[in-house]
Amino acid sequence: MRKSSNRADTEVRLPTEQDFDPSGGCLDAQSAWRNFGELSIPEALSVLRENPIHYLENFMFMGSRAFVFYFPVLDTFLREFRLAEHEGESKAAYTGSCVAMQFRLNNAIHLIPILPAIRSLADYVCLNAHLLTTHTDEQRRIVRDWQAVYKAIDSAAS
Repeated sequence: MRKSSNRADTEVRLPTEQDFDPSGGCLDAQSAWRNFGELSIPEALSVLRENPIHYLENFMFMGSRAFVFYFPVLDTFLREFRLAEHEGESKAAYTGSCVAMQFRLNNAIHLIPILPAIRSLADYVCLNAHLLTTHTDEQRRIVRDWQAVYKAIDSAAS
């Protein structure tokens, strides 16, 4: 994916390389930077749609400031998910693991402004697991993985 050269329409500052890898030297965070650094939200969504399994992991390891900026990509991706396009390839459980990992790996204080958005996505996913996969075992896995997100939200909020 080529990076857009016109950033005049970007009102919010794009995350920097340091926002992706705040401690420096994290290979996974650097990979996230290579894949998503300097991309707008629509550009990042396009990249994720190209190969979700390959790119979802980037959201797990990017620094929390970058994650906060790019969280709408995950939100849009899951809310627009169409079962017929990806039958048997549920990515919702893995996305829940990525979100929960943000609370474990990074400074959760940066996530506080988007806690309501994270909770809203968790609610959507848990209530609509049947739309994300037809497999009941996978539906249970989705809900289980997003329950970890609820716990992380509650812990960060207190």
